[in-house]
Amino acid sequence: MANPVHRSQRFVNAAKTERDRLARRRSQIAKKRVDLQARIDLLNEEFQAVSEEIRALEDLTAPSDPKEEIVLVDAGPQSESTLLKGAAIRKVAVPLLLKTHGETAVHYRDWLGLLGREGYAVAGKRPDAVFLNQVVRSPLVRTTTRAGYYVIDLGSVDRLQAELGQRQSELADLMGVAPTEAGDAFDRHRGRQRELNTAIARIERELDEASAALETWRAAQNFEGVEVRAA
Repeated sequence: MANPVHRSQRFVNAAKTERDRLARRRSQIAKKRVDLQARIDLLNEEFQAVSEEIRALEDLTAPSDPKEEIVLVDAGPQSESTLLKGAAIRKVAVPLLLKTHGETAVHYRDWLGLLGREGYAVAGKRPDAVFLNQVVRSPLVRTTTRAGYYVIDLGSVDRLQAELGQRQSELADLMGVAPTEAGDAFDRHRGRQRELNTAIARIERELDEASAALETWRAAQNFEGVEVRAA
């Protein structure tokens, strides 16, 4: 039978002291873990709520399928115009202006008239106001120094791509230094991360819309005489 290990009283006291210290530390860690879990649960709820808000806003602002946006409406016995609603106005109007005016400034009423001559009409009690409200949302459209005049700015795509790269780089740097402890720094970090994610999503949507408009315009250039119409 092995002889019992002899331990001095000094060693035993030191071990008990260390055990008590570790027990207190474990209790502190357990409390912190509970607090962090509660914080995570709250953050998950907030994340879900914000995500649902973003999805709702994207449904309102994101370009829809042109087949769903452009519909034929019986506007009367003397009208056979295709009635445009919402984002479909931009889908048709922007490539059409590029085709006919390039980057030359045009008054929005003349632009609307051009749309009418192509066989389109804008839905609404005030078609001119509806038209203007939509076309100014295009990432390719810019105001000019002349009231009511707008221009297609092809440089918008390069600027959007540069901005997207900048935001993505900033987000990557931010994620590399994420705080591990809950607190003000953690909240600020999350807030900035949320801002960058929202900005990146917005820029990507604008790039998609701008690219689609340019593709439609280029297709019209390649096929002379083909009307610029959404599919």
